[in-house]
Amino acid sequence: MHLDQLKLNITVRGAIFPEPVQVMVVVPMGESVKLIGKGLTSGKVHEPSLNAEQLASLASTPEKEPFDGDPHKFRLGIEALRFNTAIFQMMVFTNEMTTAEQRSRALLEPFVLILAPFAPHLVEELWEVLGLPAKRFSVTLANF
Repeated sequence: MHLDQLKLNITVRGAIFPEPVQVMVVVPMGESVKLIGKGLTSGKVHEPSLNAEQLASLASTPEKEPFDGDPHKFRLGIEALRFNTAIFQMMVFTNEMTTAEQRSRALLEPFVLILAPFAPHLVEELWEVLGLPAKRFSVTLANF
């Protein structure tokens, strides 16, 4: 990791820290840098001064996690009656769509179908608002 990659709110990990740390403040100090961060597990504040070698040993997570919702995990969660897994996959998708500038109909239509068993009345309204195929008089009869 380089100094220019050290940004607010990213999570860093490494041998220097006993836990993942969310970066709160970065203070350049010549050839080293002072990092002030909060431990994600304990909430403890960490304030190490890092040289270039220590900084290079750190790994970081992206500021925004990429969308990696897996439809197979969702389906397996439903089939195994692991509803928390299924709901989690829907929340991952919802969070990604909330921050997206544009929302593709190709992504929204399958999501509406997936949501149907959990919120059928809401889905009927969404189906109508999205103007999805009128040939299906009810989303509850759609193929999953």
